[in-house]
Amino acid sequence: TALCGTWLGESRTKRTSASGSGFVNYQTVAQFGWDYETKVRRTLRLKPPSGATTETKDRNSSDRITEQLATSYGVYDGDVRVSFGAGIESQMLLLLPSGCYALCPSSLHQGTAWFVESGCLLTAASRKRITRLFSPEHVPVSQTLSIESMASGV
Repeated sequence: TALCGTWLGESRTKRTSASGSGFVNYQTVAQFGWDYETKVRRTLRLKPPSGATTETKDRNSSDRITEQLATSYGVYDGDVRVSFGAGIESQMLLLLPSGCYALCPSSLHQGTAWFVESGCLLTAASRKRITRLFSPEHVPVSQTLSIESMASGV
């Protein structure tokens, strides 16, 4: 239950040369809900600061950053695992001690991009997450560090 609630914070993504290099900053809203039986919902909203663009090695070019929203639904096994999705896009969230977790694909498939994420509580109301995105060829394309605090009254 340590993950449950609304988390607000900031993320910084570092893109590798495989995806154009540079950095992207976002404001994050991460929500994790559980019905205290088996149903789980995870929502992540990435919102760029007003007028934001990417910071690239080529200072003459920039890409417009847009808001992104992803929601996934899962099933809690009653122990340490939450399964999200089905088929080649299925993911498994493993609940670790001390409010930590690891999220990874249930299996890897050639030609399909994928990501892994791990997070850990720093205090009861703050946490860090790191997410690593891989290309369909399984080459790392970015990594994101998020620092978030539990929202009060949301």
